[in-house]
Amino acid sequence: MTTIEFAILVPFMVILILGTIELGLDMWVDASVEAAAQKASRLGITTVVPQGKTRDQAVQDIIDSTLSTWTTLTPIERTTVKSYASYAAVGQAEPYTDVAKVGHYVAGDPYTDVNKNGQWDSDQGTAGEGGYNDIVSYNITFTMHSFTGLPEMLKIAPLVFSRTFIVQNETVQTGSSQ
Repeated sequence: MTTIEFAILVPFMVILILGTIELGLDMWVDASVEAAAQKASRLGITTVVPQGKTRDQAVQDIIDSTLSTWTTLTPIERTTVKSYASYAAVGQAEPYTDVAKVGHYVAGDPYTDVNKNGQWDSDQGTAGEGGYNDIVSYNITFTMHSFTGLPEMLKIAPLVFSRTFIVQNETVQTGSSQ
């Protein structure tokens, strides 16, 4: 009787143990993505230009360093940094006149090129960390396969971890690092 009970319980116990391990590691990855976004935004907010590299490179170096623990798992990391003139502009489309009255932008509609890139955009942000007093959105999306394979068995794959930090750059020049 004990052998039969053991044989019935073992698969459930293995799944429970694997699930606990998977959840713990996934939480660790999630915390790492949050830390990467937070550290990147802290550097960017100062508007300091690090010696020997651009602010873009310094921000990406911080993200890569913070997420380096997980790079052996061949994740897909996507980092988007956009600057805006105000908090109200974050994630907003460039203003346009709906000439055809269809409820959305159509090529040829007159628009205000807020980010000055020569085309209408559904997000008026400008790529990069911006300048003094700009509002900057740091978005990191980290996509990877699971550690144990359990989520794949449950048709939950791939795992996507994402964090966005929106900050305002300093309002005065702080200089460059030595």
